[in-house]
Amino acid sequence: MQETLGLSNVPHFIIGGAVHISINNQVGYTTPGERSRSSMYCTDIAKMCGMPVIHVNGDHPEAVVRATQIAVSYQRKFRRDVFIDLVCWRRWGHNELDNPRFTNPSMYSIIDARRSVPDIYADTLVTEGVLTEEEIKKSSEDHVAFLTEQYKLVDSYIPKNVNKHVKKSHIDARLRKLTEGENLDWAAAEALAMASLLNQGYNVRISGQDVGRGTFSQRHCMLVDQTNDEIYIPLNHIREDQTGYLEVVNSILSEEAVLGFEYGVSVESPNTLCIWEAQFGDFYNGAQIMIDTFVSCGEAKWLTQSGLTMVLPHGYDGAGPEHSSCHIERFLQNCDSSETSPDGDDVNWGIVCPTTPAQYFHLLRKQVRL
Repeated sequence: MQETLGLSNVPHFIIGGAVHISINNQVGYTTPGERSRSSMYCTDIAKMCGMPVIHVNGDHPEAVVRATQIAVSYQRKFRRDVFIDLVCWRRWGHNELDNPRFTNPSMYSIIDARRSVPDIYADTLVTEGVLTEEEIKKSSEDHVAFLTEQYKLVDSYIPKNVNKHVKKSHIDARLRKLTEGENLDWAAAEALAMASLLNQGYNVRISGQDVGRGTFSQRHCMLVDQTNDEIYIPLNHIREDQTGYLEVVNSILSEEAVLGFEYGVSVESPNTLCIWEAQFGDFYNGAQIMIDTFVSCGEAKWLTQSGLTMVLPHGYDGAGPEHSSCHIERFLQNCDSSETSPDGDDVNWGIVCPTTPAQYFHLLRKQVRL
């Protein structure tokens, strides 16, 4: 946040202001609010850039609406940043296993005695004669019924308007190849590897620029409805009792930040096939720091294993001088493989140039099954 604010008024980085909302729930996991910072307010960081801060009590919905309207009006008129400090509270803990009463008993003795904000506001509307109790009850029941109905529709949803070219050249062609069992290409081998892992209960996450369709329109692991832009991921509907799912992450135009994030995901989720794909092989150049600092040597430094898979399309057959090489020699230089004896299982990473789709299929599965 501080780095972002530091850019807010710098030439070539000004965006015309933004509305920042701080969900100030008074507790930082196990840390009381007064010990989580060096300032009185959590929004005092805005003072370094002279940005106005609107403090509002989250127990009063109408005041929150009014504060938001003021903030938006200010940002629109003056094209500058503005903060809303939403002073509120969190009834439950940081996660399902957390009980904040362990470390914040005084505050939670007050919270436990409080009714919910919707209930308090409903009573206010009844007292002021805006609504009756029956109308409030019906409104709540109608909304719950609507949410329940929409939730049920998810299971039966199918996209009906697939792009005609995708249907002909990709869907129909792949179904024909699978039926005949011949001429399976790289993308089909990849899809089969993912599907088999998902079927076994593993999760798969693929991240990178335009990975949904694939840079070369070869993947199409997500289909987009041509009438309403809704997305459908076929591999997430293999069977009714499916427990493993594919996450398709069309990333921002950044290599360093995205690869660093994916490395963290691979460490945190060892049962997930975590793939980062460079749009072209040489695009990994922007992420070289992450590769040198974390990916190639993280286990030696911190005894932390990573199952990250980096896919670098193209060797020396890219599209012109800007996309001509993924510099495989750099990866070889970072490998601790022995040059004089067979390698064991303790090599820091594997550098592979598969020559057939079948090899790619087995490599992806091996990465998780190891």
